[in-house]
Amino acid sequence: MPGKTAVAPYERKVTPVERIFSLSPFSVVAVVARIQGEVTHSMLSEAVSRVQQRHTLLRVRIRMDNDHVPWFSSTGVEPIPVTALPRESAEHWMEVYHTECRNPFEFDKRPPVRFILIQSPAASELLIFCHHIICDGMSLAYLARDLMSHLGNPARAVDVLPDPAPIDRGNLPGELSLNPFFRYVIKRINRKWERDRVMFDQEDYRNLHEAYWLQAGGYYCQFGTDSCFFRSAGHRHGRQVLSSRHRYRRQCAGPSAATRR
Repeated sequence: MPGKTAVAPYERKVTPVERIFSLSPFSVVAVVARIQGEVTHSMLSEAVSRVQQRHTLLRVRIRMDNDHVPWFSSTGVEPIPVTALPRESAEHWMEVYHTECRNPFEFDKRPPVRFILIQSPAASELLIFCHHIICDGMSLAYLARDLMSHLGNPARAVDVLPDPAPIDRGNLPGELSLNPFFRYVIKRINRKWERDRVMFDQEDYRNLHEAYWLQAGGYYCQFGTDSCFFRSAGHRHGRQVLSSRHRYRRQCAGPSAATRR
């Protein structure tokens, strides 16, 4: 088994665009991959360790500085949770999905991502849950691809990717824009909160997360290929607004990084 690949420390401010998702209770992105054959907890844990070396944002937590500005930091980071559960049926992963969407992340302690293996000797489902502040659905598909590569070949060398570019207005797609009225309202609220020193911490996030999932219910949008499913949890205006399934034709492979750029 090859040793760990050396990686450089990483620290930078979370950009204003990225902060849109900061401590959001509904910004949960998930990928589900069905695996044929036996995969053990130790095999998955080792593969997770390898992909964590490859992708920068899988090695960071979010810390607050003295002005309560969030930073991505690779110091003092606790391990990513990796869990294995016995597989009860082919649909068992759906129950786990709905349960795990309601579990908050520990932004201040570890990367906002977790891996769950629904395990049986013949077939298993791998669920990856990640917060939108470091990923999107397609980036998790690439992460699943990388994870499968290391599960299939534990001796595979880790190809460490460059640090991802911070997301800001300069590199967002041109068609993405915020309604001018909402932009105005948000700016006014931000100025007021800055003046009144209104701040949110991990405890506030936990309270928001619990209240949201108790009251909001939720919806999901599901995209499927032959080997992967992508699910995104969320809610709008306190009522169920979407429950649909679409065929996602792009394969779970490609040259992109596993963290959104």
